[in-house]
Amino acid sequence: MKRLTLVPLLALASLSPAFSGTGSLSYGIHGNYASINVPEPLKSAYASGFGGGLHFDIDLKLATIRLNGDYVSFGADHGVYAELLYSSAQADNPDMVISASDIAVDGGRISLLTFGVNAKFNIHNVKVSPYGILGAGTATINIADLSVSYQGAPISIQTDFTNKTKFMASVGAGIDFSLGAIALFVEARQAWIFTGGETSSYIPLTLGVTF
Repeated sequence: MKRLTLVPLLALASLSPAFSGTGSLSYGIHGNYASINVPEPLKSAYASGFGGGLHFDIDLKLATIRLNGDYVSFGADHGVYAELLYSSAQADNPDMVISASDIAVDGGRISLLTFGVNAKFNIHNVKVSPYGILGAGTATINIADLSVSYQGAPISIQTDFTNKTKFMASVGAGIDFSLGAIALFVEARQAWIFTGGETSSYIPLTLGVTF
């Protein structure tokens, strides 16, 4: 899935030398700090994560079309995970005598791979240019290597987030800082991932450079 998602970006990268003379196509790299909001009951076990990606800008004068691919990873709070599992076990079996300390959790990291097509609206030919951005795309969510044990005995856990690809929409704003042949930018977005039931969301704060 990751390979297929990044194919359009790699294809554009191969075309960039042909467009570089006209200035209609530019490309760059960026890093992300993000917070994620997943549906209950896992919402409290995940908070912030880090990642990065590539972007390609096609200048259409009235707007810039930005194609971007991003990978962000979010670690799990194992203590919160254990408390959630303990509460679930107690709800299903109120007479069971257990404690949260009997439950051990490892792994459970969420990875988020996104591909987006965005319309970027900014002011041309100025050194500092605020902009708005509106986009849509896909998000592939995966929870990897989640292992749970009770008093040392492994327990099988099923999740609804393993290798799920969903539609995504986003809106945000940023600022471009022109430095001659390159531009730096900072950007914040709100992205919604249309998972089953309650919609998930994440907020990436991005710092990048465009060549």
